[in-house]
Parts: sequence; structure tokens; C-alpha cells
Amino acid sequence: MTQAPLATPATAFWAAPRRDSRSRRPRSTASSLAAAIAAACRGEEAPEQRARSAEGLLRSALRAGMWLPSSVLETDPSRYRSRTLHVDHESGITIRVLAWRRAQRTPIHDHVAWCVIGVYAGSERELRYSAVDVRGGTRLRVVADHKVRAGETAVLLPPDDIHEVSCLTENAVSIHIYGQALEAETPSMRQSYERSAVASPALPVIRPSHV
Repeated sequence: MTQAPLATPATAFWAAPRRDSRSRRPRSTASSLAAAIAAACRGEEAPEQRARSAEGLLRSALRAGMWLPSSVLETDPSRYRSRTLHVDHESGITIRVLAWRRAQRTPIHDHVAWCVIGVYAGSERELRYSAVDVRGGTRLRVVADHKVRAGETAVLLPPDDIHEVSCLTENAVSIHIYGQALEAETPSMRQSYERSAVASPALPVIRPSHV
């Protein structure tokens, strides 16, 4: 199958893998996924190609019925939880798992490096923004609005990577791969934006993901 283009603010691409119950492939684990992504990233120089390789491997892992330890699936009633699963300094990647409850959301933010996201369970909403400098300040405009279901993946490439994510179901879990080695307490966000920076508070209707 031809690889679809990477996401941009105007064309946020989501790839939904089909789950084949007849598949005899072993279920992926966090360690096997990390090893495969690290090997692929060591073989690529361009950030775009590293992100593309990581996205394909994550999508395949979700299709195979990836297993995650129960400790990273636990939610918190006060906020979404982010837990670091793997850091590889040689290849320069970090894998984290985010666990959510309904209506929990991130700040509007961008990232320190490219990012690949895959929803493991539940559904999330992603809003993407473009930034415009206006009289010395930054104004944001919503350019994409997606409902993201379990099994779907996406890529964000700086500088076109401003977004926010929220949980639409009672619980949700997503896997995030970053193109930089980050220690457990090191944030993946480069900066966050005040919601008052959004030029129009009216949000577009959620569009279905491309399947």
C-alpha cells in the first residue's frame, strides 16, 4: 500500500489499521516496539523519514494487538498521566504512554522534536492550529479537528505541530513517540499557548478520521 503523506496543519492524516483476528503474528510489546523503532531511526538521517518509519511501526504494532503493562494504563481523576516507557540515547527517541479520563486535555502546545501518536484504547480529539504573528504577539487559528479512534496514528513535524488533545471517552490511552531522547521528567512540549491566543473561540465540527 502506498504510504500516505505526512500530516500538515491543513491536511491532518490519520491511518487506521485493520485488525485481522486470523493473524498469527505475536503481539507487540513496548520493548519490541522500542527496539524496532530505535533500529529504524538509526538507519535514517532526515527527521521526516524517522517519523515516517516510527509511524509505520507503531501502526503495525497496534494492528497486531499491542500489549502494554497495566501500570501505564492507570488514570488520574485530576489530570491526564504521562509515563515514560523507553528512552534510547543512541537513536534519539522517547516512547511515552498517556492515560486519560473523559474531558481531560493538554494545553495548546508544540514540541521539542517530531512526534508520532497512536491511540491504544478509547477515542481522543485533536485540534491543530496555525500561528500568525500579529503586532508582536502570536494568534492561533484552528486548521484541523479530528476524532481519533483506537488504532489510528498521526505524525506532527515542527514547526507545523501546534495542537491540543482531549479525551472523548470514559478512558483513553495513547502512545507517543518523540524524536529526541527525553528523561522521565523532561517535557516534550517546547512551549504552551494561552487559550486567549486563539483568534476565534468557535471550533469547527469534528470531522471523521480518514480510514
